[in-house]
Amino acid sequence: MAPHVLSLQIGATNIPLSATDALLLDYVPQTAALSVTGQGTEVYESERQLVTESVRLWLYAATGALVQAKIAAIERFSEDVARRQRTRSGDRGYLYIQISSDTETWRSEIVSASVQAGYDGLRHWANNGVEVLLILTRRPYWETVAERELPLDNTSVGAKATGGVIIYNHDDATTGHDNWVTVAAVDVAGNLPAPLRLRLTNNTGGNVGSRNFYQASNAHFAPATFAHVIEGESMAWITQVVDSNSSAGYFGRATWTTLIAHAVDMFKWPLSSAVLTAAAGGFFRVLVRFANTPPTGIELQLHVKTSISPIFALWSGPKVTATGTLLQDMGVVQLPPGVAAGTYYDLLLVLTGEFTGTSQLDIDFLHLTPADSSRWFRQIGYQIPNLDAVENNGPEERVYEIDAGTGQLSYLYEVYNSTIYAWPNREQRLYFLHDGDTGGMNIAQTWSVRAWYRPRRNTL
Repeated sequence: MAPHVLSLQIGATNIPLSATDALLLDYVPQTAALSVTGQGTEVYESERQLVTESVRLWLYAATGALVQAKIAAIERFSEDVARRQRTRSGDRGYLYIQISSDTETWRSEIVSASVQAGYDGLRHWANNGVEVLLILTRRPYWETVAERELPLDNTSVGAKATGGVIIYNHDDATTGHDNWVTVAAVDVAGNLPAPLRLRLTNNTGGNVGSRNFYQASNAHFAPATFAHVIEGESMAWITQVVDSNSSAGYFGRATWTTLIAHAVDMFKWPLSSAVLTAAAGGFFRVLVRFANTPPTGIELQLHVKTSISPIFALWSGPKVTATGTLLQDMGVVQLPPGVAAGTYYDLLLVLTGEFTGTSQLDIDFLHLTPADSSRWFRQIGYQIPNLDAVENNGPEERVYEIDAGTGQLSYLYEVYNSTIYAWPNREQRLYFLHDGDTGGMNIAQTWSVRAWYRPRRNTL
């Protein structure tokens, strides 16, 4: 059986720890400890801690000077790693490992390193050898060195594929009109969630003006069946208006003479037992797409209410003054409010408002966006040329634009929210939505989407 292979890597520099001039005497990758925050038996938060461990080595060479050169290389690695952590610039340093049974190499980022001579380190110096202890502090996971592209699927392809899958800027029953892609459970390896690198390529043939991008992953709320879109017209007691520029060809319209202190329910959409059971107490950011610009100065508020008399509000979101854009963030709601998994009675998602004077509000759809693995980023003011790409690089915590001709990166995005993860051995669905640079939102806008990740594991 081939021996285990261990090395340090930073940039193009590789320092072998188990071959050539180093004999690996002892090393066992440790599992990260969990730091738990809570009270009594209730756990509010848990987080994996950095791992500190040691590697025992025998360094040898033809001369003592060459042994010293090996130690100097490790110490330079240590200084480069310290600089990277201090300045957040330069190459990351890694510990590479390939266990004898592995078919590929894994890595863990080093955040600090030091090398110490053994207690009898000079005893064998005349024989050009020394035992040393390498003390490392690293990230609480291992990931593959090689990045993998995830096969993606939706109704535009019918079978999972790599190289780019088409998405739309809305989701309805029309074949191919999906703002999502599905990742099969079998395609996500490892045993820890891994950050995704998501790329949207402009495939329209012209420039695209975009402003706010919303991306999210659903790995825990029945991703194959969860109804993440509520059509604005999907209620019998409002006016349904035919509109080819709206999702499903319609939007819902509410009219009024005056709205006082959110006392009138303008829209009431059913939240079925099936939707609430699938949501399982998760948190969702509600994005509303207006079919036409809302009245200037109107104040809107979402609520979750009971569906049987007497009607009570179980949750009320923030009061939001419409900004004149067609895509509006209405806040984050737990569904059902305040409870975890179970089976529930139907509820209502209600929109109220405050506005002086006669007017109307046109709603195309609401988008229930999982909030626990999501990212919102904002383009600061440029258009995206044809074939250029917008990349949300989770592992590097960056968002940038890629020039199709030169490959150069432009950092033109303000980034909010957290990283989006691929969950091992779970089917999951990735959602995408964005508005335009002048406040509009073209639901017919398409992109070609690709996704990459590195499988992660705890230890061996």
